[in-house]
Order: sequence, then structure tokens, then C-alpha cells
Amino acid sequence: MLQLLQSNHAPASSETGFLNRKWRSILFFLRRRAFESRLEGLLRAAAGHEGNLLRVGDRRYQLLNAEANSICTEFAERWGLDSDLLKARIAGLAKLERLSVPPQTMNYTRLASVGVVAIPLLCFLMGVVAGLIHVGFHLVGGK
Repeated sequence: MLQLLQSNHAPASSETGFLNRKWRSILFFLRRRAFESRLEGLLRAAAGHEGNLLRVGDRRYQLLNAEANSICTEFAERWGLDSDLLKARIAGLAKLERLSVPPQTMNYTRLASVGVVAIPLLCFLMGVVAGLIHVGFHLVGGK
């Protein structure tokens, strides 16, 4: 009778731990599906914009990239994952990041300044070469 009144918490604790792990894995699965669904919607929107020939670096790509980064960071913090590793495993995020960065424009002022100096210099050098050819022609015996 004394044994019946004494409680043995070991089996209850191990069962509770097992149930907590099971519920946690189920919850992780459901949250992961929601996470993937949200990212899929963002990546589909980016692909649609790309199909409509939207310029690289447009504000819409930047907004989609910022939203994707916040979703990944939130999911990684919630489940104790490495955010960079999570982003590296999702291939579409790298493309979205490339689309969100505006392309570097050519520095036309530098090109113009080089042109202003190079064109007269080339004309001068061509004149010098033509003059030397003319002098050489007369020295060799030309009229």
C-alpha cells in the first residue's frame, strides 16, 4: 500500500519530454511550411516583376528583398537557427538580392575628361607622324 501512495515522477517526466519534443517537431513542421509559403509568394512576385522586364535595382525588388530578409531572420531567431545558413540554403534569395541591387552606372564625367585629353593628343601625334613621313619622303629623293 505504501508503494501505491508514493509517486514515481520518472515515467511521467520522460513521457512529458517525449510529448514536448513531438509537439515541438510538429509545430516546427507547420511553421516551416508557413515560412516556405511566405517566401514562395515573395519569390513568385519577384519572378513576375522580372518577367515584366522591371529594371534591376528597382524599389519593388528592394522591398521584396527586405521582406524576405525579415522573414528569414524572424524564423531563424524563433527556432535558434543560423540566419546566414538559412539564407544560403534558399536558392531564390540570392537571385532576389542580386535583383535588388542597382547596377553601377558608368562614370561619364571621367570618360568625358579622358576624351577631352586623348582626342587632341591623338590628333597631334598623327600630325607628327605625317610630318615625319613627309620629311622622310623628301630626304629619300621625292619631289
